[in-house]
Amino acid sequence: MFGILINILVFSLEYNLLEEGRRLGLLVLNALEDQRHPHLDTLLVTSFSGLRYHIFTQHLYRIIRQIEHILRLAVLAQVLVPALPEAGDVDARGQEVQHSRRVQVRLEHGQHCAHLQSTVSTVLSVFKPDLDPTAVLDFLTACIHIPRLWQGRDQNLGKNSKPEDVLNLSDNSIKVLSEYVIAEAREACDKKCIEVRVPLILQCIQDKETKSAAFLQQIILQAEDKNVNEYAKHVLLMLYMKLPSLLQGRLQTGSGLGGLAVNGSSESCVDLVSYTLLTSLANTQPGREWSLKMQEYETCARKLMSAHPDLFLRNLPLLVASLQGRTQLEYLPFRIQNHLSLFTIALGLLELARPQIFAPQHSQHLQTGLACFIQMCEAYFSRKDAFYGLIDRFVNFLNTWLARGGKTAADATNFLNTHCQVLIRMASTHGTDKMASLRYLMSCSFSSMEHQKPESESLSSTTATNDISMKSEGKEGVEINTEKDDISLQIAASATPSAANQRVDKEVELLMAGINNADSSDSLANSLQDVLKASMSKPEILTHFQEELCYNICHDRENVRSLAYTCVLRMLRQMPRVWRAVLPAYIGALQCEDQGIIDSALKNLPDLAIICQEEADHLLTTVFRLGLYGGRVSVTSYLSDAINLLNNQIGR
Repeated sequence: MFGILINILVFSLEYNLLEEGRRLGLLVLNALEDQRHPHLDTLLVTSFSGLRYHIFTQHLYRIIRQIEHILRLAVLAQVLVPALPEAGDVDARGQEVQHSRRVQVRLEHGQHCAHLQSTVSTVLSVFKPDLDPTAVLDFLTACIHIPRLWQGRDQNLGKNSKPEDVLNLSDNSIKVLSEYVIAEAREACDKKCIEVRVPLILQCIQDKETKSAAFLQQIILQAEDKNVNEYAKHVLLMLYMKLPSLLQGRLQTGSGLGGLAVNGSSESCVDLVSYTLLTSLANTQPGREWSLKMQEYETCARKLMSAHPDLFLRNLPLLVASLQGRTQLEYLPFRIQNHLSLFTIALGLLELARPQIFAPQHSQHLQTGLACFIQMCEAYFSRKDAFYGLIDRFVNFLNTWLARGGKTAADATNFLNTHCQVLIRMASTHGTDKMASLRYLMSCSFSSMEHQKPESESLSSTTATNDISMKSEGKEGVEINTEKDDISLQIAASATPSAANQRVDKEVELLMAGINNADSSDSLANSLQDVLKASMSKPEILTHFQEELCYNICHDRENVRSLAYTCVLRMLRQMPRVWRAVLPAYIGALQCEDQGIIDSALKNLPDLAIICQEEADHLLTTVFRLGLYGGRVSVTSYLSDAINLLNNQIGR
């Protein structure tokens, strides 16, 4: 206790808090008796001459704690609430700020960790408008990087190590921290202040569900205030760019926060993954082996595009640049060297990026990329039958672009007018002249009036000339909705995850009847083979058989399980958003008692780990426990392949 009192009094002298020290010394005198303590005598005489000093009574410990708390707040007042001079006195203001920082440094480097922790708790107990938010956040940042905390630690941390939660803030303190972050940006009228504080925020929440939920809840509440709405949205945007999974499922569609505009000025963790995948795909090489490798990269890229299209499209210029300059080759080397595979993969990514790809900021790069497809059709026009399906998908994409209406339709119109000669040539040539999507595109009237029409009018005028249903082609569904006397064009994209949104045609009904009425394993295998064959040109129909496919991955016949897994993987590659409906069935197959079902599930682990990578830790842990407690089951090679495929996304 004597040591605590000595530290308090030295603290008061060190920071020139003599008035506070004298006042607090009177409290100490009331707790002293006739005898003196030898260690206190010299110090107290130096500090408070002319006063009587006695030994401690039984209540002195409590008094010392009160003194310590009051004194710390007094010092904190000098640190966090600098008494700045008038606005015109710039030199005096700078000197005062420097003095405040010097006091802050001495407070952080000269005090015990327990004192600092108590100070942090006091500052973040409740939001105090009189405190300088910049000084508070600087103080918290400095507390994390105090050299004494890291002495003797290993400086070469592993690549998978996570930063330590030094402050260990409570949920309430996390909420107060968010208020200080918003207050700093509001006072400075600068959103860059938020970007500077993102590392502090991420280190405080530490991927913990309760802390991240508390922080985001407070930010969303502040976003309802019009005065700080833009700053709160910017905080959410910065967190989304640094840790995209943090906002998953937390923002309501109608809350006004769903339209966060991802800018290109800040760095995102997705940039490295998308850059690695796109450069790997662009490095085309001849051979069947590289074609299979490209399929792995395609699966990773489609998964990322499906989950975070706005972040992936930050590298849209790289995707477009990878397509340029390849159509100068002859068709045979163009196909053998897998350039055609790259164009097919690129178009699939553009399809998944709808409707974000049609945003104005992507218009120029989109037109450049689509021009590469026009050049491909023109260069290899004589061999168009070899990539008929790719042309059909490309024309359907143009129809979707044109159907957006408004300024987007105007850009599409200008693009089609520029390249109309190639489209007219394809529409008048045997083979492609009967393509329904191309006939629909050519039936549209491309006029300059699209610039002046609102989106709903341009859409209705486009469809009024020709009511052709393209659903029979399995790419786009067009229907008229007259509810509330408004005519709107609703396009059901091929990547739509819900099977209920797609019209069940006769072919699907026949295939469904074949599966449901199968009376033997052989007939079931034949029905699944028919489904697989039909999905070659229309993979979106697989969503109609989602439940049947998930059920049959646990079938007792190996050939049925194999066909079911092939269909499931094709469905997930085409529509990665439906992975949550498939994962429970796959986990059930891993936990089945039948060794054959387990082996079939393990063979497909790498592909499922990529598509379900949000739950990859749970999935791989299940497989590891299967190998640990499953007796003769060897899972080492399957785990290794899955981890290697996950590491391919970041170039490891």
